[in-house]
Amino acid sequence: MSIFDKYASKINADELAASQKEISQNASGGDYPEVPVGKYEVKVEKMEAKMSKGNNPMVSIWFKILKGDYKDSMIFYNGVFHEDWMRHRVVDFLSALLDDDGHKAEINLMLKDSNIADVNNFIMDIHEEIDGTFEYLLDYGISKGYNTYTIEEVYEV
Repeated sequence: MSIFDKYASKINADELAASQKEISQNASGGDYPEVPVGKYEVKVEKMEAKMSKGNNPMVSIWFKILKGDYKDSMIFYNGVFHEDWMRHRVVDFLSALLDDDGHKAEINLMLKDSNIADVNNFIMDIHEEIDGTFEYLLDYGISKGYNTYTIEEVYEV
């Protein structure tokens, strides 16, 4: 028995057909242009803490590009922090998003000593604080085969 069998009787065939048509019309098949390295004005669209594919704690941030040829495209930051040097890099990046270096020690302790659920709540609190308050000039690059992310400017909105 399929997991969908128990829901099949609740589905209206006309609604299903209309939904499928809408999906087909709006889906691009994942054919988004790749965002090249460069500097972009962005806002944070989404932030969360989760486990990476390698089962390590990670902060995931989705940046939405606000202007230019790649307007509305996304840049994705994934910062794992299971080792000290990685955690310090994530702490620096989160501090830059907050435009506040004065709380690095607190951010560091939160990432170091908390479970992933508590870290996720903390990351969501950061997002709530910056959402609608700040936009950024993000320098998105590549160094030694890895993506790099530097907040060059913070703009109050």
